[in-house]
Amino acid sequence: MSKDSQMRALVECGWKDQLKAHCKGISEKGGGVSCCDLYITQSPVVFFLMALRIKTFLAQHSTL
Repeated sequence: MSKDSQMRALVECGWKDQLKAHCKGISEKGGGVSCCDLYITQSPVVFFLMALRIKTFLAQHSTL
């Protein structure tokens, strides 16, 4: 799977929008949250959601 097709898959399955909303909620709660803070605290969440979304998307769209 190429990088472009991976990005398309993430956008199509709603991962990008979900991540944006999640980070926006954190920044609204915390006030002065920096990009570094978001990166450090959200990296594990991001990788978990991405893996789960890609697996689900690929399972739904497989042509096997």
